[in-house]
Amino acid sequence: MKRKRCTLLLLLALCLALSACSGREEANNKADTEIDAASVSGKIVPPSYSLVENERESKIWASDALTVLDGKVYYIGSDSEAYHLCCFDGEAARETVLFSSREKSFWDVAASPEGVLFLLAASDAGEYEIIQLDQNGTVLCTSALNKLMGEENRLPKQIEYAGGKLFILSDKALIAAKVEEGIRQDRSIPAEPAARLACTAEGELILAYNDAENTCRLQLYSTEKLELLCSVAFNMPFSDVCGGESWDVFLGDSNALYGYRFETEEFQKLFSWNSLGILRGSVAETDGKLICSGRLSFDAPGPLLVLTPREIDKESSSVIRFATTDPAGIDFRVQEAIRDWNNHNPQCPIEIIDYSVYGGEDKNASAVKLMADMVAGNIPDIYDFSLTAIDSIPSSAQFARRGLLEDLYPYIDNDPELSREDFIPGVIHSLEINGGLYEVVPAFSLVTTFAASSAVGPREGWTYANFNAIIENSDRFDSVFDKHHDRMWLFGNIVDASGNKLVNWSAGECYFTSDYFRSLLETMKAMPETGMEMETPLLADEVAESTGLLYYINANDVWMASTGPQAFQQDYCFPGLPEVGSAIYPLCSYGISAYSPNKDLCWQFLRQFLTKEYQLKFFITPRLDGLRAQISNTWEGFGEIRQYHPYGLEAMNALADIIINVDTVVRHDPQIWQIVYSEAGAYFADQRSVEDTMNLIQSRVSIYMAEQAG
Repeated sequence: MKRKRCTLLLLLALCLALSACSGREEANNKADTEIDAASVSGKIVPPSYSLVENERESKIWASDALTVLDGKVYYIGSDSEAYHLCCFDGEAARETVLFSSREKSFWDVAASPEGVLFLLAASDAGEYEIIQLDQNGTVLCTSALNKLMGEENRLPKQIEYAGGKLFILSDKALIAAKVEEGIRQDRSIPAEPAARLACTAEGELILAYNDAENTCRLQLYSTEKLELLCSVAFNMPFSDVCGGESWDVFLGDSNALYGYRFETEEFQKLFSWNSLGILRGSVAETDGKLICSGRLSFDAPGPLLVLTPREIDKESSSVIRFATTDPAGIDFRVQEAIRDWNNHNPQCPIEIIDYSVYGGEDKNASAVKLMADMVAGNIPDIYDFSLTAIDSIPSSAQFARRGLLEDLYPYIDNDPELSREDFIPGVIHSLEINGGLYEVVPAFSLVTTFAASSAVGPREGWTYANFNAIIENSDRFDSVFDKHHDRMWLFGNIVDASGNKLVNWSAGECYFTSDYFRSLLETMKAMPETGMEMETPLLADEVAESTGLLYYINANDVWMASTGPQAFQQDYCFPGLPEVGSAIYPLCSYGISAYSPNKDLCWQFLRQFLTKEYQLKFFITPRLDGLRAQISNTWEGFGEIRQYHPYGLEAMNALADIIINVDTVVRHDPQIWQIVYSEAGAYFADQRSVEDTMNLIQSRVSIYMAEQAG
């Protein structure tokens, strides 16, 4: 009886073993757990962490290779001189370079509990090695890796230390190596070329894969025998996989950071990068804090960032949704303001909603998706109308006409610090729509032109007809505008700046059969399809030597006015565009949703850009005192250089007078431009007469305007 019972137990054990083996084989192809990460990623949540403010500076570009040892974070960085192994001490708020090399590149770093650092390095000749160092950066020994990686010439990418072994991930395998008087292989398993390696706080290994179906698979392995413990599939890809303490693993993409626990299968969105003003990065967790390699600037290195967890009162918390179709174009000063707001208003942070991801080849798709979300009830609180990616932005005027934007005049009138008289009259009136102000424009540039006064004649003659007549009788000029811009680019900018001369929404009329538009079409046809490159780096020389009667510029700094007298001495002027004049070009423009539940908070955020505090942070601001201060500070700041620009101050004041009296703003309507672009192209290619082109555009735009009015 005992023998029979033993036999049954042996058979049962064998069945379980076979079942386990079979299960592991299937786990390689099918995950044990599937997580709907995509739906979680779409949620707008208050950030679970706050960015610790600091004034530390760094000239080293931190990589995403981080490891933790004794509460300190060790990471790899580089500059123009060398690669560096660095240490960040969070308590002392200090970063130290421990070890550097000009001959070798550093790829990854790991640490053992005994205090040994392992540095994966490579020479230009393709020789890979592991450098062992103590915590002070002193080299203990160096072990070559090329022989260990085998004849297949496998390339090592990442390393982790766990369970008394060093694990090396190559483009073909995960290798477990013993560190005993050198490094020798213990065992290995196959790995895909794009796999990434991480280690949990419990000492288990994670292999992560993104596949062609935009899913990410995590596989958890034991360190003893590299046995597969479980597999998890997420229906979205991740670019960063980092082991943690509070979470088994941190997963990051370009938009947000997430946490996942294997045992409970809990998956949570912790924060979006833009809610903290951070460009995405890798993280390491120590003492409950996240140390992040992300930066605050696109074009400058910075120190490691410290993120601390914060309590969230979900019942009283809210989120201000900031919708943009061009997140890369958000001014860095606005990004800093968002980061500062979120640090001081944790119960109502600003979350940037990036609609550019829906763009692709159809640039208008981003704005279409935004409108679809609004119809579905997912209405943002703040809209970004900045003319940074002009082909994909929504139209602020269109939104205002539909009643989607809040009139900001009542907010200004009731503000204890602001009044309408603070602002440049021409700018503020140009931005009005039916007597209301629907956007905050912290910074703008001026679309205008340089010209020689003696060449263009008196102001009353600044028309296309007169300018073309001047060209016909000139030995110097052969075009109305300079030839440094592509035809369609210049044409589109002039159409957008033409205002009521082409489209009058208040009257419900358009004028594409007008003499003005005919002259514009004929003038543009004479321009080259592709712009010429500048022959000299000095703008003043290009302006002086240009064979175009007018030199088109978009001046984002009052000092650009000095180019006029540099090119023409006292014989300079700023005619602007023929029959239009100069026009305001909103570089930063933001509107508040008329349906936002957070209108007052949105105003509190946006109003700061209209205060005296910000008047000198932007080059050209809508404040009258800011404009004058910019001119004064610019002139004083040039010191001795002023002697080379005797008419510089006069030119800046002349440009300021134009800004003060401007009456036109550049407004881009994607639908109207697509109509004009498609029909005018046939005329420029001699496939259609100018009359037919004008009539087709008039008809199509009239239908579009009628649809919008209905």
